[in-house]
Amino acid sequence: MFFKTFEAVLIFIGLGVVGFWLIAKRSIPKEALTTLSFLAIEISVPALVLFDMLTKFEPLGMSYWWHFPLFWWASFLFLWLISKLFSFLFPKEFREEAKVSLLYPNAIFIPLILLPSIFPEVEDIEVKLFLFTMFFPFVLFNIFGFFYKNSKGKFNFSLSKTFHPIVSFTIFAIIIKYLNWSNFIPSFFIDIIKRLGVLAIPLLVFVIGGNFYLERKAILGFPKKYIALFVLIKNIFFQNGKNP
Repeated sequence: MFFKTFEAVLIFIGLGVVGFWLIAKRSIPKEALTTLSFLAIEISVPALVLFDMLTKFEPLGMSYWWHFPLFWWASFLFLWLISKLFSFLFPKEFREEAKVSLLYPNAIFIPLILLPSIFPEVEDIEVKLFLFTMFFPFVLFNIFGFFYKNSKGKFNFSLSKTFHPIVSFTIFAIIIKYLNWSNFIPSFFIDIIKRLGVLAIPLLVFVIGGNFYLERKAILGFPKKYIALFVLIKNIFFQNGKNP
């Protein structure tokens, strides 16, 4: 398991370095990251979700699928309690940022990059991830202010963000599979979304690498001892809410 995880991290870093290099060498303008981010989050990842759900999700074979989003809610509430507790280990000026960063993991994109490499034998690992994080956009975009005092508003409901294409396509595919209508979907459509979905991981990591280059001064300017403390706490005590 260690070597699989190490290899997955190396792949992640390698692709990220490409994005870092492209921006550092000005091979592409930094404004292009906005376009790449849109392509990844709004098109490629939703296409991957739809492809995986239509081809790998079987309601009869995974009758317990609804446990995944419920477990995410339970893990989120647990993480909220312990994030408040551990935030007191950080100085006051960083406390709110530390708390919300502990509470809000990158629940979809980073696991999407790492899990298939760590568990290649689990064919439906991405399906489980999408089911597990089904309600994450609602919590992230609509009630973020409840958990982060420096946010301007406590409740900012957005229908478009709540039903982001990732969520909408997950729900749509569940309905299609239960109605047994997937056989009516043309094979060329499945091929199209498959090819779009293949772009998801490279695009995501390119964007992460490019953004790291742009924000490197702010990131590296943060006190090193608190970065080390954050990484230690995150990797020891915040494991249960990361993976399905």
